[in-house]
Amino acid sequence: MSAAAAYQTFGPRRETPQPKSSRYALLSLTTAVMVLVLCWTPEAQTGSVLKKNSEGNSMPEMPEYMRQTLRLRGGDLESEKARGNSLFQQGRYREARDVYTRAIDSAPDKKSDTVMALLRNRAAAHMKLQSYQGAIDDSTAVINVNPNCNKAHLRRAMAIEKLGDVKNFVQGYRDCRVLMSDGEGATGVETLKELNRIEKKMRDAVRTNLAKNDINAYCKNVFEDVQYYLDTRNLIDVSLDDLNECLDHVVAEGGEYGKYPYAAKCLLVRAEILKQQSCFELMEEDLAELIKVEPKNVTLRLWRCMCLETCERFKKTQNAAKSIMACEGGCQPTMEEMQAAEGYLARAQKNEKKYGNEVIKG
Repeated sequence: MSAAAAYQTFGPRRETPQPKSSRYALLSLTTAVMVLVLCWTPEAQTGSVLKKNSEGNSMPEMPEYMRQTLRLRGGDLESEKARGNSLFQQGRYREARDVYTRAIDSAPDKKSDTVMALLRNRAAAHMKLQSYQGAIDDSTAVINVNPNCNKAHLRRAMAIEKLGDVKNFVQGYRDCRVLMSDGEGATGVETLKELNRIEKKMRDAVRTNLAKNDINAYCKNVFEDVQYYLDTRNLIDVSLDDLNECLDHVVAEGGEYGKYPYAAKCLLVRAEILKQQSCFELMEEDLAELIKVEPKNVTLRLWRCMCLETCERFKKTQNAAKSIMACEGGCQPTMEEMQAAEGYLARAQKNEKKYGNEVIKG
């Protein structure tokens, strides 16, 4: 039978269809090859774009355009967080950490509440795996975005204590102080006891040596701690306790505030706190010491006039005002400062005539 006759009899030749599974396998293989070609770069071969994975092994870094694609297809972060939490509860900490890491890497907004939760949870996984530096890094990342996150402060303090590196102890006991200021309601009774232990251990390790060998460095440490407490949570009572302990130590060592620049700074901060608390009698005592250190500081002299006037010490107010007007100690008051001093002097003279002897309010 000729070809033409066969065509007329049987119609056009038909190819045998391939099974679906074969087509899918071929498509998957093609996609895999394309991904490998796209990801492969000469730098990956030479190792210039190598980075460490979570296990510490070298692996090629993913190009940025691939990262963007993954971010767009990151999936549901909440479901990934729930999966990681489930693994954590089962004691599968390494797997949980890896799930948290993939979710964080795929998140488009690195400062979202969900990412902050993932970082906190990964820090907890790091603690279980004794990867304390990882816990510190993740907790710090959370605190940088949310300074009031108690969980992050707690985990960072505990990780610093476990790591045992003295250079990090300052940050460790600061975290403890911040948490302890919120009381047991923020941490629980047992955790609060543990925080007290950790805080004392780390603070003593830092300050004991400084207090013995370098008083100015000790005062500097206290001054910086107080600035941190006031800036983060306005912890006035904690700051005042530290300042009192520091300044009492300076006096006990027989030193003068003028010999140690940071002792004078601590004294000034305490005076400012006492002013906020309307403790003008105590504030005046600190100002009198500060004026010995900085006799040219007119502001300190005017503050002292204000304290004396408030405490109704009229004769001392007059003397303090006259010292400004006479430019004692080399001070050079401006016209406004001179007028303020004249006002204190006039009111003190008037009140002395009216009330007679010095009166101190109860």
